[in-house]
Formats: sequence, structure tokens, C-alpha cells
Amino acid sequence: MDSISKTNRAIWNDLANANVEYSRPFLNFTVEEAENYGYRHGILSNIAGKQVLCLASGGGQDSVAFGLLGANVTVLDLSDMQLHRDRLAADHHGL
Repeated sequence: MDSISKTNRAIWNDLANANVEYSRPFLNFTVEEAENYGYRHGILSNIAGKQVLCLASGGGQDSVAFGLLGANVTVLDLSDMQLHRDRLAADHHGL
């Protein structure tokens, strides 16, 4: 891993440890909330059964929303802490 990636990882781990908004997992998200969140921009619709790749979006927000909507989700993130929170949210929701 290059120095930029290492710095990015360290910063996001620090931000997650500080519990910034974008690092907080959605632990009590409903399907209705997932629809409002996942389809809020009017770009996506009916993603059930689709393959979704979440890049640099650990933390347990986007992936949980897409998972609750029936998508098959893969998450890649440099931050160990963000990935931990993503797994926590996925496990919580049975995804």
C-alpha cells in the first residue's frame, strides 16, 4: 500500500473512532427507510437481485440500504474501522 493509501486509511480510522456522521452504521434501518435512502436521488430503482459494489463506503450505511432492498452487495474500503462497522450493521440486519 502506498503512503497516500496509508494516510487515507489512518484518517478514516480516526474519523470512525471519533464517530463522525459518515462512519455511523444504520443499525435500526427499516426497508422503508432503505427505499427513501437508496432511491433518494431518483437514479436507482428496483435494485433487488442486482450486484452492487460499494467503493470506499464502509460504515454500514449504503451497503445496509442496498442489502435491505435485496441487492447482492460487496464493500471495499481502506479503513479497517469502517469495514468493521459495515460488518456490524450487516450482521445486525441479517445480511
